[in-house]
Amino acid sequence: NNTFIGYKAGTANSSSDNNHFVGYEAGMVNTTGTQNTFIGYQAGKANTNKSNNVFIGYQSGLVNTVGNNHFVGYKSGTANTTGGSNYFSGYESGKSNTTGSNNTFIGKSSGITNTTGTENTFIGHNSGFHSTGSQNTFVGQWNGYNNTSGNRNTFIGQDTGKKNTTGSKNTFIGESSGAGNATGDNNTFLGQGSGQYLKDGN
Repeated sequence: NNTFIGYKAGTANSSSDNNHFVGYEAGMVNTTGTQNTFIGYQAGKANTNKSNNVFIGYQSGLVNTVGNNHFVGYKSGTANTTGGSNYFSGYESGKSNTTGSNNTFIGKSSGITNTTGTENTFIGHNSGFHSTGSQNTFVGQWNGYNNTSGNRNTFIGQDTGKKNTTGSKNTFIGESSGAGNATGDNNTFLGQGSGQYLKDGN
């Protein structure tokens, strides 16, 4: 019950079943992994024995070696090795993620720099672009764009927390709320533009 279409697609398959590999070298070294769908140039190329992955797009999941990941988009999750239970959707979403797990990145370049951060949710174009922290929720275009090691933040609304770098445990809700905060912790700003000029207050 396997379907392999494309040059060297599924070429190493031995005893696996219910796989669908379409594209140049898609799932090329898969041997025993089951219930995988790899569509695109070199999608899931390095997967050998892991299951329940969906990689759609040019080099999506290229070096992935674990199961239960869903990467959709050009080079989405392309560097992921052992990070599991991730969902990346969008052009280069989660591109640099290596071992980070339980992340959801939706939107072009969302979470593109995240490598080991876990349990993050980034929704929107460039949301969490520079973030490497964990347990952050950024919803809206450019949200948490400059966040690096800040953890446990919730930014909802366009440009909220845009300059936050290391600030943690902040809640900013409303367009441009907390937009100027860089290192401040434990702040709550509700409403459009609220706290947008605060840089490092607590």
